[in-house]
Amino acid sequence: MLHLPAPRASALLVLCLAPVVHAQESSDDILGNEPDRLSALEDVSFGSQDGTWDWGRSDSMAPIGVAYSRRLQPGAWLLGYTFQRTQFDGLQRGRDAVVASDLGAGSIAALEQTKITHTLEGWYALDAEWSAFVRVPFHDNERDSQVVGGARRTRSADGIGDVELGAAWDVYAEDGAFLRLHLGLGFPTGSSNESDGTGVVPLGLQPGTGAFNLHPGVTWTVQKRDWSWGSQLVGRFALERNDEGYGVGDIFEPSVWIAHDWDHAVSTSLRLRGHYASDFTGQHRDLDIVTDPTNDANNQGSDRHDILAGAQWRLGDPREPHHLFGIEAGVPFDEWNSGTNLETEWFLTLGYRLAL
Repeated sequence: MLHLPAPRASALLVLCLAPVVHAQESSDDILGNEPDRLSALEDVSFGSQDGTWDWGRSDSMAPIGVAYSRRLQPGAWLLGYTFQRTQFDGLQRGRDAVVASDLGAGSIAALEQTKITHTLEGWYALDAEWSAFVRVPFHDNERDSQVVGGARRTRSADGIGDVELGAAWDVYAEDGAFLRLHLGLGFPTGSSNESDGTGVVPLGLQPGTGAFNLHPGVTWTVQKRDWSWGSQLVGRFALERNDEGYGVGDIFEPSVWIAHDWDHAVSTSLRLRGHYASDFTGQHRDLDIVTDPTNDANNQGSDRHDILAGAQWRLGDPREPHHLFGIEAGVPFDEWNSGTNLETEWFLTLGYRLAL
């Protein structure tokens, strides 16, 4: 079960759900006058400040760390690459630091870990409402650890992750705002039993889940003059256990942000994000959970609250094929682990989008 304590979690949830309620209240008008709604989608112009959606602004795409959020005109393509790095340092149980001596002689204490993900993605707008997408991640993970009372060692694993195919539906688009629902299916293309020269690598280094997963989400974005803001709820839900005998935990991630458009080509943003992960089910049949507690399926749950700052740049005329660049970096300001596992230190996202 997801552990959602804290007024912080409730506040993020309320902020994310508020736009859905607003859209529902407006649904009679939207569904009752379909031509007007499609006209609102088509009546957009570069530099507009009259309440219609402005495709030319650099903040027409949410902060680069927010996936599934870019609106496309009918028949348009969007190709993208994203680099994400997450840095971990030291062990934590609950909110308390754990040192090697707490684990006992012969145990393996994780010292630090780097997780890097390269994601290639492609989007195509089928019409004014529907888009199809594919996302292909490649992982490069490395961990330094030390046997208590013994030597230090480095272990790593890399390879393709779980490929995701899906569709997005823009259910509301009016008055400079839009509401999107998306659903993706993750395929077990990534390994969940990766090995190095010393055996199967720890659970946190595995590039894939080894199972099918659902990736649902809802995104709300608003443009008003020089500002834009939005919220998103995304999740990952495992549909089965893998061949190694365990099933990854569910992930629930709400996010809210605000951005300022400086001159149509440059924007800056500030974002708050929650990350709630449940424990895994079962256990990996080939991993020792006694000497290395980070391999224990019951130690994988966590709640984390992050703050992130970002910037985006557009190059080229938005009425023609153009380029979008983004950067976003952040740190946790609160983190809780269900058992002994690594503590998150910081994260960085760099991205490029080619709009065609």
